[in-house]
Amino acid sequence: MLFYLDESVVDAAETNKEVYNKLKELYYCWSHGLCIVSSSKKNFLRLVKIPGLEEYGYIQKTVQGIQGIYATLSFFVILYHNQKKSNSLSSYSNLSRDIDICSLKSMMSFAVNFLVCENVKDYEYYVWLTRQNNEFLLNQKFSMNTMPFNGGGDTIVDSINHIKQFFLLVITDSDKKYEKASLGGTAAKIAALIENLTYQGVKTCWSYTTILR
Repeated sequence: MLFYLDESVVDAAETNKEVYNKLKELYYCWSHGLCIVSSSKKNFLRLVKIPGLEEYGYIQKTVQGIQGIYATLSFFVILYHNQKKSNSLSSYSNLSRDIDICSLKSMMSFAVNFLVCENVKDYEYYVWLTRQNNEFLLNQKFSMNTMPFNGGGDTIVDSINHIKQFFLLVITDSDKKYEKASLGGTAAKIAALIENLTYQGVKTCWSYTTILR
């Protein structure tokens, strides 16, 4: 899931303990690869000056040029508090969903399904999948988190251990181009771990069509 922080959230974080705690939880989710967090440079510069939220400086370094992502998705969330202030993403109003950050009981509770992305090729699959499930996403019946890592198998295996509690795991491998092809090194490491995880449902696929069957 991509979350954009509105200026109203930054304003509230300076005095509102509930908003502050939500941002701490959001950072935890980001640091464990469970979401993408974006905002304006101005907002990040203000956040890092709030004691306890200095770590948002790490997020700022990872989102340079991320604006190009918005147009490729069919759904993303703008988090605000009380009343949204910024209209900088108004051109994407048909793609975004405005949600008051305090209306979410838990940032983690917004995560239902996870897509692990090692690289840009796999991220393209995430874009495709969000488009297929756009109606569900907009109704909040289905939400998607992405892990756009470049660290390879070890990094992804590490991240998988953080999401054992969730019921669906989908792994795609851009090296496995047809059904009988061998898994790439990354997917092989992950596959070796799968049997030790307690997922209620695990789906492996080698094409866009098999995932929906």
